[in-house]
Amino acid sequence: MKIVRKTYAFLSALVIFAAVMAFVSCKKEKTVELAPVSGDTMHLEPYDSPDTPAQAPVPHWYKEDGVVCLVFAYGFNSNAFCEDTLASLSKVYGLDTDGGIIHPLVFPDDFKDRISALKTMTADLNLRGIIILGAPEGTHNALSSIRQEWEEEPPFAIFSLFPQDNILGQEASCDFVLEYERSAAEDAGTEEIAQNIEDGVSSLLLRAVRYMMELDGPLTSDENLHQHVQNIAGSHKVHRYVDRETGIQSINHFVMEAK
Repeated sequence: MKIVRKTYAFLSALVIFAAVMAFVSCKKEKTVELAPVSGDTMHLEPYDSPDTPAQAPVPHWYKEDGVVCLVFAYGFNSNAFCEDTLASLSKVYGLDTDGGIIHPLVFPDDFKDRISALKTMTADLNLRGIIILGAPEGTHNALSSIRQEWEEEPPFAIFSLFPQDNILGQEASCDFVLEYERSAAEDAGTEEIAQNIEDGVSSLLLRAVRYMMELDGPLTSDENLHQHVQNIAGSHKVHRYVDRETGIQSINHFVMEAK
């Protein structure tokens, strides 16, 4: 009887020990899980003034590393704005036609008025990411179609800046959505929302492209996402969007203060 009790006690102790070790091991695994890019990994402030040479060395990427598809749409598709912005971007990253990483598309001209063509137009690209400025209505459907090709897990990032598309659709189809903070009247739809094109957009794009090239894939909607978006926004203060009626805070929709 004593032998049985000793055996039982030994087995019980063994089970408890194994459980404790499994718990410790599990905690260790959790403590080493990191976001793709930590909050302080990239200091992108040198790009706040795109006309000023960067104060720090800029990593060089080539078309073979993947391209960033940049879509100029509502509020950001004038010839002057596109030309000036691409001039700034090409100095740092180069256009894919010259072996660089920027693949520009202008809506509606390049799309024949159909944003749904985005899927076809990017199908043969070695994408590192997609950035859409002023997404037109229906963009989220085009992005959803692209995501479905990858079973909802595309190996590249998708950033939406200042969209005019359905905001819930944008949230569902992009890593994050970023726009200027709106007044109560604008949110209520009693005032027409106008896109404010300013010089800061070029430096915002410089940082956004840099971020995409540093990432190994899309940004995840975790506790670090706010810091990632703040890094991209630079000196503009960023906070999560909060619905005025429900008080619900968005997971990946952010607003930034206009200067």
